[in-house]
Amino acid sequence: MAYYLWLGLRQQRGRSLLICAGFLVAACTLLLLSATTQTTVLRTTQLVSQHWRPIYDLLVVPSHQAPPPPGSSLPPDQFESYAGGISLEEYQQIQHLPGVSVAAPLAFISYVQYPGSAIDFGSYPPGFYKLSWTLTAFNGLQQITEYQATTIVYSSPAPCTGYCLPLGAAQLAPLRAIGVGDYFYASGGYLTGVPNPGAFLLAAIDPEAENSLVHLNQSLTFGDPLPEETALARDSANPTIGGMHQGEQVPNYDVPLLINTQPPGSITLHASFSRLLTASIDPQRIAALGGSAYLNQAPERTIFVGDVPLPQNDLRLFSLGSELTVSGSSLSITPGPTSFLLTFTARPASLTYRPTPPPSGVSGPAYALVPSPQQNPPGSGGSEVAFRPLNPLPGRLEPQSEILGYTYQTTLDTIYNGAAYTARPMGRFDGRRLSAAFADALNWLPENTYTPAPVVLRYNAQGQPTRPVSLLPTTNQAGFTLEPPFALTTLAAARQILGDRCISVIRVRVAGNVTPDQAGWERVARVAQEIHERTGLGAIVTLGASPRPTLVYVPGLRAGQMPGVTQTIPPLGWVEERWITIGAGLLYLNQLSSTQMVLLLVIVLVCLGSVLVTIQALMVAQRREFAILVALGWHPRHLAALLLGQVLALSLSGGLAGLGLALLLCLLLGLSPPVSLLAWALPGLFGLALSGVLLPLQRLWRLQPAILFRTGTAIRPTRPRGAHLLGHRSSTWGSWLAPLGTLAVRNLLRTPIQTLLMASSLLLSTVLLVVSASSLLALRQLLQGTLLGQEVLLQTAGSQLASVAFAILLTFLSVADLLALQVHERQSEIGLLQAVGWPPSLVQGVILRESVLLALATTPPGIGLALVLLRSLQFWPSVESLLLVGVGTICFLTLVAALAALPALRAISRLRLPDLLRRE
Repeated sequence: MAYYLWLGLRQQRGRSLLICAGFLVAACTLLLLSATTQTTVLRTTQLVSQHWRPIYDLLVVPSHQAPPPPGSSLPPDQFESYAGGISLEEYQQIQHLPGVSVAAPLAFISYVQYPGSAIDFGSYPPGFYKLSWTLTAFNGLQQITEYQATTIVYSSPAPCTGYCLPLGAAQLAPLRAIGVGDYFYASGGYLTGVPNPGAFLLAAIDPEAENSLVHLNQSLTFGDPLPEETALARDSANPTIGGMHQGEQVPNYDVPLLINTQPPGSITLHASFSRLLTASIDPQRIAALGGSAYLNQAPERTIFVGDVPLPQNDLRLFSLGSELTVSGSSLSITPGPTSFLLTFTARPASLTYRPTPPPSGVSGPAYALVPSPQQNPPGSGGSEVAFRPLNPLPGRLEPQSEILGYTYQTTLDTIYNGAAYTARPMGRFDGRRLSAAFADALNWLPENTYTPAPVVLRYNAQGQPTRPVSLLPTTNQAGFTLEPPFALTTLAAARQILGDRCISVIRVRVAGNVTPDQAGWERVARVAQEIHERTGLGAIVTLGASPRPTLVYVPGLRAGQMPGVTQTIPPLGWVEERWITIGAGLLYLNQLSSTQMVLLLVIVLVCLGSVLVTIQALMVAQRREFAILVALGWHPRHLAALLLGQVLALSLSGGLAGLGLALLLCLLLGLSPPVSLLAWALPGLFGLALSGVLLPLQRLWRLQPAILFRTGTAIRPTRPRGAHLLGHRSSTWGSWLAPLGTLAVRNLLRTPIQTLLMASSLLLSTVLLVVSASSLLALRQLLQGTLLGQEVLLQTAGSQLASVAFAILLTFLSVADLLALQVHERQSEIGLLQAVGWPPSLVQGVILRESVLLALATTPPGIGLALVLLRSLQFWPSVESLLLVGVGTICFLTLVAALAALPALRAISRLRLPDLLRRE
């Protein structure tokens, strides 16, 4: 038996090699596609694990803010616009919940005016002088004029004591007519106030919690950290101050501040002071010469030109009553008292977005900002559009004052919640050093306490690509870019100023190791649920959150378009913001798990089908030999042993060769084949081979040699016209195609077993391609958008492309192997056709048409079977993906069938008629 087995394999080397190649293809398919799938899973899991936990695991929001579902996207400033809503008692409850490691609250209190300062230009002779101020902010793209003013000042020769107006009413009238607004003081010097550069955002924190969460204490550069306090202390120097009404006294509290030494943005105040060379210094004479028109055209002698320091740029000015002294072309600073009364302006609200079509050629969601009905916001000078409503703090306000062209309901003695508040800077911290905690772009969160949300200009107003520019916040408090808090204080201050429900959000770090999977997510979600049940507050799970670059159109305004808009402001264009996709990492892991399950299931099914097809091909190729052996007296069990021996020998040789080739390719491409699969590859292949040989063994017991010997090759005659055309190759293509196509169909129908084998191979190949391509396309569509998903795509692109390439290659090899085996078994038929005058080209044409027709007939059912499989596994890609994959598979497999026939066609051209007839 063993000798006969060896002899049969040796004598039929061509057939043995083709059958062995079938097992090789099955082994390669099993290992290579499993390796590419495993590599994609490992790399994705590794990336998600590295960026699974951002700076906090939960974000507790006020009860009126509904937590977004996983997969939804939030604007980057969503949390900073929350105007309180969480009480200190609720915060303490969260602090003591089991499973909570750190609970760090954050309360955005209000914008606060910078402390004022004065500038002393020195003493000069009597006469007229011009003072010009220009406050500009650089937004990363251009300098924006936030405030601009010119004042003509007058130094009178009349004596005066202290700060006074030295002219009487009669003399003052012409000065008012020419717009003179300031006067020199008695000694001849000129001291004036520096224009206020706007306001800074004040936020409150719990110092101990902040140290645990972001290590705030390690970023201190000067002074002391914020104290731990439960209530504000009265100011020791001024425990009370006068109220609005006579005799009224209100308490005055100390508010400790921690100042950011590295605020973002670039604000510049430019000053120009010059003497006007007039024909006279008499106001009456100047009025007669033309008044303000004459003064504005008078020659000037420059006294000082330069930039004036601001509190944002020089913290020595972050005090009350600081004085700048001009000495030639330089300035010296005399700081005032470090304490100053806090003057609150307003609290920023959230932006309003509306969906809009993106620029041409860009896909994905896009939005447009909606301007606020409140225009000319503080600090904008009318040159920037306001997009955020500014809500004043509730409280008692003093009379109006105008700063930077905007009317504030405030003075230095602003009272809120029945008290006044004196700022006392305690220390300074480096905001850029803290920003390193949020530097990981893949899991960046819009926490905005220490770093602004990145905004990049991508397209101009016409939707044309432009040079990317990172935009910076300006002094416009209602702008679309929001500056992080410049100063931090304690929760006790927030509670005294705003009331008990002063906290905007609470960032929570869960205790212990939170694994990057569904179990880790559910563990944090249980803590979120417990917070909601105990306090009624919402909680957003931020595990696996990742930014999604989103295009937002920043419009302009026309003069008169809205109340208060006096000049036309051009649109900025399309900017890219980082919107946050909640739970992106978990979605990727779940989708990847489903994709891996679907692909592995299909790979096993396709390998099983390929083994079955290969064994059936082996059985069909030897049916006449088995019939002869039965006629010679062989028992069916001997035939079964022979068939089992052949299957085991061929599967062992083909499987080893396939595994070796697959391992080599994995090594060259850096793929990671599953270790368990390597151990079970050969036993699994044997198991598939044994399961595939069951049906052929059953057929051996029912083998009837007499019927098989009567079966021969039958070729029905074609019509005379067809026969005429077969001999004339100069006929038209359409008339040439019909007879060969008809003959190809008849050949397929008269050999149902071979046709079924070929159809099964193409059907399995179709299922493999459709499921693989659909799964990978669905995965890629899910990953596109967020920065984490794009990084996963970048890291797994090679393995995903390799998976599709291997599926295509193995499909080609499988079809080519079966076609070559079919040609090998049809040598007698081919020899007969050549003996009656058929040239090899016509024989090749018939074989080619058979493979193409078979591909066209079996690909649509294969697509349907693949869709049924995807549906049963609840894995349904988008309709566009299905149409793309379906049409592409039909076209591709038709091409594959044609190309896979080339080796068979080449074999036909090498067949020699005498050898074929001798075999008969």
